[in-house]
Amino acid sequence: MNRNLSLAALLAVALVGCVTTGFTRTSNVFVPPRGPGCYVDVVLTPQPAYPYIILGRATTEGTAPGLFALGEGETVAMQRLKDEACAAGGHFIMNADTGSNAQWTRDGFSRSSRGAAVVGIYVTPQGQPLPPPTAASSQVVIPQGQYAPPPQYQAPPAPAR
Repeated sequence: MNRNLSLAALLAVALVGCVTTGFTRTSNVFVPPRGPGCYVDVVLTPQPAYPYIILGRATTEGTAPGLFALGEGETVAMQRLKDEACAAGGHFIMNADTGSNAQWTRDGFSRSSRGAAVVGIYVTPQGQPLPPPTAASSQVVIPQGQYAPPPQYQAPPAPAR
């Protein structure tokens, strides 16, 4: 009976595909994990607008064959990165890079995706962790006067002709 159960589990993995995710801690700062599906900011600028500490790096890879491949892609990879950030206690991910590719082989159609992102938390100017952001207020509120935002970008003057 045990052998049949093991064979069934192996067959299920072969038919459904494989997903691996991970988190590599690069900091000695530990914050409590957050629940699955928690809100995580996705920082699209070179760095967050507020003070922060980097906790580490989240990674994911997945491959799915046949009809299961329809659910595999960059959006799914991004969600897995956010889930890893939640498990690490992160408030945001930045420098996120995801990709996917599909292929036909003699065994049929398959699709794979991969991704990596830096995970961090927002902190006060003194380095104390702030409460995580929520979807209702997707920005960190820092009391007036505690942090000056970075100066606005100004384009260089046009060259003289």
